[in-house]
Amino acid sequence: MDQAYVTPLLLPAVVDYRRVDPQGHNDHWGMIVAPDAERVDPSVALAQT
Repeated sequence: MDQAYVTPLLLPAVVDYRRVDPQGHNDHWGMIVAPDAERVDPSVALAQT
């Protein structure tokens, strides 16, 4: 994995991310994204409607 897509609404909520080693089970790395729901900006959703 070389990238992750996050919607504009959730972008401020991403507080951490890291790659996960597949330990030989796959040739692609995984990714864990840690969000903080309190950092979501609801005004972004309203602006896109």
